[in-house]
Amino acid sequence: MTPTEQKHIPELMDYNGLKLHYSLAKSTISKLVMLGKFTNIVKIGNKNYFKRVDVEAWIASKTIEVGA
Repeated sequence: MTPTEQKHIPELMDYNGLKLHYSLAKSTISKLVMLGKFTNIVKIGNKNYFKRVDVEAWIASKTIEVGA
């Protein structure tokens, strides 16, 4: 993702934002959250949000380097 593309991604995203920007389904994220295998949740009112930096760090932690 280029720096220009990152500017359009909000700092806090709900499930719809994760789907839009990262192609992550709500059911997948909900399951990972329940298992404690996703990022921390930012709870505002009765809605769950996720910090972009945390989501990107989670994605980076799942990256496997191929070849060397």
